[in-house]
Amino acid sequence: MPARLRSTLSAGAVALGGTAPRAARLREMLLFASVGVLNTAVDLVAFTLLVTFTPAPPLAANTASYALGALNSYLLNGKFTFRSRQVRLASLRRVLRFAAVNLACLLVSLVSLAVLSGFMPLLAAKLGSVVVTFAFSYVLNSLVVYGSQPEG
Repeated sequence: MPARLRSTLSAGAVALGGTAPRAARLREMLLFASVGVLNTAVDLVAFTLLVTFTPAPPLAANTASYALGALNSYLLNGKFTFRSRQVRLASLRRVLRFAAVNLACLLVSLVSLAVLSGFMPLLAAKLGSVVVTFAFSYVLNSLVVYGSQPEG
């Protein structure tokens, strides 16, 4: 296994439970999930408004609503969820990493929405895409955007 891949996998293990105290990691995951609920509310309300009151096609509406939820995520997770990591939200490097992570998450969201909407109602497919995207998002945000582990 190449050293770079081994290092990335090791960092992933730390983010998912390696050396960080269990209570700090659990608190962080619960805060991330709570912020995620708010992000989802922003996303779903914006999505519903766009597909109901505008001629926006569902995938375009999903992209716009996802972006609003992502902005909410960056601000609230940086301020509350990952505050023990003492990150600086105004960092251009951090904003660019967050944008890259959210583009990857948006791709997961779009693909899952497109697949799920083929055999279930659109709003149910949207909710399914949220579930699919959540775990992917936590791992990438924890590793790439805010550092590898919570401090306890």
